[in-house]
Amino acid sequence: MARILICDDDPAICRLFEAVLRRSGFEVISTTSSADCLHICEEYVPDLALIDLILPETNGVELIKLLRTKFPRLKILVVSSAGSDQLYQAWMVGANMVIRKPLLPTLLVSTAGYLLTSHPEPPTFARPVAAHS
Repeated sequence: MARILICDDDPAICRLFEAVLRRSGFEVISTTSSADCLHICEEYVPDLALIDLILPETNGVELIKLLRTKFPRLKILVVSSAGSDQLYQAWMVGANMVIRKPLLPTLLVSTAGYLLTSHPEPPTFARPVAAHS
């Protein structure tokens, strides 16, 4: 059974995502703290982390950088209502995929399943390529 860690500042979102993912057969744990997220990753060893970009202690982009450094094989799915620039930044620093809130439960489940059964790699570049005029 695949293990999923949810890190979102809203406890109601954590409970909702947990319920949806558990009904689909995933083992799920959640936290509202980015510091706890790092500790849980060391103890729980998730296969997938669902990260919100709006977090109280640090922003989600910084958390993704830390997760990608410490756990390079961890799949990271960003689910956030943050702006497009932040979502793009998250992808640039190593998120495997980004989805904007609100979202349908079926999209959450199918995206988690896709990431867990396929091998999409995080981007290997450090900055975007400049557009040609």
